[in-house]
Amino acid sequence: MPTYPLPFHESDQRLSIALLVDVRTTLLRHGFPELTRVDMETLHVALRLFLYGQQSRLPVDRPRTQVPIYDSCLRRHGRGVEP
Repeated sequence: MPTYPLPFHESDQRLSIALLVDVRTTLLRHGFPELTRVDMETLHVALRLFLYGQQSRLPVDRPRTQVPIYDSCLRRHGRGVEP
């Protein structure tokens, strides 16, 4: 029986901007190209669906409200996000 998707709880804060930045950094380290803003949004949705499946009840467009946070986090790590 597979481990994922996990049960979703509103208090679960593990799917964070920091996790997305870590995944982005790992992709870059393995030779993949820089992620755009849309790529970061897509990554967030893909991770949410993988981790929690359809029952997570998080709106698909949630990352759009977080774009300035993505930009800020990525600048701190030496990269900006292209539109």
